[in-house]
Order: sequence, then structure tokens, then C-alpha cells
Amino acid sequence: MNALHKLAIAQKSVFDAIVGEDKGGRSNLFTDLYISADYQLVERGWLLFDMFKSDQAKGTMNKPFEAFLQSVYEYATDKGANEQGAPALLDKIKRMIGPLRKTKEILKEVHGLEKQLNALRDQWIKEGVSPVPSAITQKVDLLESQSSAAQRQLRQSVSKKRNR
Repeated sequence: MNALHKLAIAQKSVFDAIVGEDKGGRSNLFTDLYISADYQLVERGWLLFDMFKSDQAKGTMNKPFEAFLQSVYEYATDKGANEQGAPALLDKIKRMIGPLRKTKEILKEVHGLEKQLNALRDQWIKEGVSPVPSAITQKVDLLESQSSAAQRQLRQSVSKKRNR
């Protein structure tokens, strides 16, 4: 029991470091981490839709992306997308589509720079040299901070507190 107790305390400290200390109140860990089921539907649906129809998702009525999400919702819930209790997808799509696109572009640039950096490191290993080009690492750091900012903007686009 003592070992389990120590493990639980260690796990709690790791968890607190990742998501912050629990201060009680009306918060919900699931919504803190994943915001809402509607948010997940739009975000993950966009990722899937964009894989097959890159840059074609639009935040307007009666477009293929909205129809796709409605079909996913109907399949997953056996409820019509227009029934009472169904999520108002179009509003969320309109608020999320810009930050989703921005995040995609930043991550694409980060991955390209990381590939360049890895290729340079491989070359240096072969040559026995180990300098790190600060210009590339600084650009990667900048893009990663922009990506974090875009992720915050995405979360704020659907936050109930966004109008404050």
C-alpha cells in the first residue's frame, strides 16, 4: 500500500505539472483538456477532411465540410444534425476554421525546418563536426511559439469566455 501511495503521489505531481494544480470549483478536467465534444468534432473532422480535400473546408452554409461533419454527427449519434440538442456546427466552424488553417501552416513550416536541421545534423555527424546553426533553431523556436499562440487562439475561438 505504501508503494502504491508513493506512486500515486508521483503521478499526481506529473499530472499537475502537465495540466496545472486542481483548484476545485466548477471546472471539468475533460473540458479543460478537450474543450467539448463539438470542438473535437470540428477540429478532428477538419484534420480528416483536410487530408483528402486540402484547403477546401469553408465556414459557410451548405458546403462539403459542413455536410461532412453533419454526416459524421448523424452516424455517431443516430440523430439528425438539425434535431434539438444537436450542436450548432456552422458557428463553431466559422470561429475555428481560421485558427485551424493558421496552425496547419505553422506546423508545416516547423516540420520543414526540422527536416533541414536533421539533414544538417546527419551531415555534421558524417563530417565529425557538431555546430548547430542558430538561425534555424531560432526560427524553429519562433514557429513553435507561434504554433502555441495559434493553438490558444483556436481554443479561445470556442471558449465561453472569448467575449471578455
